[in-house]
Amino acid sequence: MKKRLSLILILVLLILVGGYLYSRRYEHSRDTNLDSFKVSNYEKPPENIESIDEDENFFSDLSDKEKIHYKLLNSIDYFKTVEGEIDIFGISYDNRTVKYIIDKDNNRSVEYTKSEEKNLKTIYNDFKCIELNSNDNTYRDLKVLETADTLEKKNELRKLKPGQRYNPDKSILSRCSLLIDDANMSIFSESILSEYMMDYDKWSIEGHETFLERDCTKIVGRRHGTETRSQAESYIALIDSETGIVLKYDELNSDNKIVNGFETKYIKFDNSYDETIFSTSTEGYVEKECKGK
Repeated sequence: MKKRLSLILILVLLILVGGYLYSRRYEHSRDTNLDSFKVSNYEKPPENIESIDEDENFFSDLSDKEKIHYKLLNSIDYFKTVEGEIDIFGISYDNRTVKYIIDKDNNRSVEYTKSEEKNLKTIYNDFKCIELNSNDNTYRDLKVLETADTLEKKNELRKLKPGQRYNPDKSILSRCSLLIDDANMSIFSESILSEYMMDYDKWSIEGHETFLERDCTKIVGRRHGTETRSQAESYIALIDSETGIVLKYDELNSDNKIVNGFETKYIKFDNSYDETIFSTSTEGYVEKECKGK
């Protein structure tokens, strides 16, 4: 009887210790649910991006790698409007040209995507998104889950240092939206480079280069493993030093041959635009029927 009681007490003790260790393990984990995300849970710089730019303490505490990483993760904060064109190429990508105008302050954009198979115009305005296909004169309403509230919460993420933007599973707390769709590779490159830049031991700053009359920080690094189709295993990126926008990106195989990437053909900042270019009118187009359920 005593032996059985001792075993029960040991089992209870093990359960209590296990529970304590589990709770300690996740005590500082980030909540992946954006609705419950509160910046006050984490170390944060000043209350708005203007004061961050002016606050020497915030950036003086960051290494050179952290500074360019921060700008890449928050590139949307460094312009009011941006217009440009990028050529996307490679074995792993759909070869295409993307022209874009993004009006960040008014939460609207227009993108023109052209390839052998596609000729699309995508318009995002006031949390509505329409895709117009001039090949067959059809359109699609694209579902937009983002609201003014969720956008505000995403913008709060800019108050975090780069290392605080990652969940325990290494996924990123993202600020991307349909505002920047096909152009997100360049304008908001967290979709590509945020994963690689998370590990500071796997990339380095190789100096500065001038590209399209912009001062760029050149970084060189390794992918997480070799890409199956293209055999890409390393990359070179030119990141606009002022805005964090990636202007040129190449992926290379073991022979240092470029197999994937994109290149900006031109870029303009902070111009004004006629509101009519952001009109979501579908006149002259018919709604595309989706087969299946």
